[in-house]
Amino acid sequence: MSRRTIRTVLRLLIFVVLQVLVFRHVQVGPYGHFFIYPLGLLLLPTEWNVSIVMLVGFLTGLIVDWFYGSVGVQAASMVLLAFVRPWILRLIAPTTGYPTAVVPVASRMGLLWYLRYVGLGLLVFIFSYYLIEAFSLVYFYNVLLKTTVSWLLSLVLILLHQMIFNPSY
Repeated sequence: MSRRTIRTVLRLLIFVVLQVLVFRHVQVGPYGHFFIYPLGLLLLPTEWNVSIVMLVGFLTGLIVDWFYGSVGVQAASMVLLAFVRPWILRLIAPTTGYPTAVVPVASRMGLLWYLRYVGLGLLVFIFSYYLIEAFSLVYFYNVLLKTTVSWLLSLVLILLHQMIFNPSY
């Protein structure tokens, strides 16, 4: 295994541990939850095969589901995020294309690109999470409210993470 792969897996595990030990217990009002662990999936190298990314997402989601006591909600949302990740990358691709073997961080791709990438990915994850959790369109406005509040809180948290650990953008 290469050093970069080990570092990537370690980063993903740290995000999962933070999610289940810290952010699972932090709630802002009845609608706001912090989600940091999808960032581990979004920061996987761009050249990884989508099947591998989906498997990583599924396993990561199952681990978080186990700690949350839910039955596949996190796993389903992570698999969906892994599935749409290549489309998001193509949608916001720079005109020159992506460099080979790039990890999508703000210091390499620019802050505006990073905000669009993480923002879209988080939106897909959080909306699908709350929609699957509600399992009914009757609660659609509640799902939208929870999605909006949690998306904003999570995006701010991820930007703080980016400023602290990758300040050179």
